[in-house]
Amino acid sequence: MFRTTISSRACEALFVSGRRTALFALLLIALNGSISTGQTSAPEVIIRSLNKPGAIDIVNVSASTMSLRGRLIVERKRDGSWIETPVVFQAIESCDGNDAPECVTLAPGARIRPVAWSGYTCSGQCTRPCRSNHYNGPGEFRFVVQSCDRTRRYTSQPFHLGPEPATP
Repeated sequence: MFRTTISSRACEALFVSGRRTALFALLLIALNGSISTGQTSAPEVIIRSLNKPGAIDIVNVSASTMSLRGRLIVERKRDGSWIETPVVFQAIESCDGNDAPECVTLAPGARIRPVAWSGYTCSGQCTRPCRSNHYNGPGEFRFVVQSCDRTRRYTSQPFHLGPEPATP
């Protein structure tokens, strides 16, 4: 997203003037630096892909403490759109039997490295009992972390999950 700032005097000139004059006025404003474009805000949280598909770091790159949901969303690209999958993926760093809390607090500069996702719906991180555990690949996926109040979303870069690994 980009933000454009134009002075009220310039806006008035655009409405009063004709089309050619309006284009000329916009050009002059741009050359004078009265139009500023840029990202509306810097990211607060980044999701870095690691050395294998499904392995990530979640890093707070802001100067403030961030409260993030303990359960992440896994989205799959289908027909050009991202759709949510029924995958259980949590911000847990070990398979000690504990689920992630509802919200996880990250201090400025802190990171979480969740147990990597293997592609399965419910035991994709750790072995757990479930009714229907199936493989989601192959396909293109991404992770989404939400703020605890669900007002902000942070997405990872897409990654490719290959065919289901053969069981020995």
